[in-house]
Amino acid sequence: KARYDRDNMRAHLAAVVADYAGYPALFGYHIVDEPNAGAFDTLAEIRRVLAELDPAHEAYINLFPNYASPEQLGNPTYEDHLRDYTQKVNPSIISYDHYHFLKGAKKERICVDEREQQIYDSTFGGASEYENVDRAGFFTNIEQIRNESLRSGIPFMVIILVVEHGPYRNLTDGEIRW
Repeated sequence: KARYDRDNMRAHLAAVVADYAGYPALFGYHIVDEPNAGAFDTLAEIRRVLAELDPAHEAYINLFPNYASPEQLGNPTYEDHLRDYTQKVNPSIISYDHYHFLKGAKKERICVDEREQQIYDSTFGGASEYENVDRAGFFTNIEQIRNESLRSGIPFMVIILVVEHGPYRNLTDGEIRW
């Protein structure tokens, strides 16, 4: 869970900007990965303050993929989550990840935390062993994000799996080209 100190937020963000804004390699400020909708108002405020303090660098947030549960999202549907996010946070880009290629191994060996366990369980329905699996919904996810991008006028990008980690497998040359 992220720590948030509303009373001192501006001072903390100003200190971060003072430390990093001048670095030529700085692309932007990573705020959070895969936030629940309950954080959107706070994220909007953080994004607004960072844009004020350093308009040259984006404040970056990456969203859940469409296989996240309503509990993870904090919204009843994925489309609701996307609309809620773009309306409240108003990002300069809609970013999300969708990790499509899963290992075929016992989940007890590959899930490193409760969040990974929830994602794995939602994909496999609680079964313990599979051969390599391609998670469904990759193209549906792109379509959902594209629709929100068109509706909101905000461009989008997707982060795809390239590095083996957790329940995600090492990709073949063909999978990388895919």
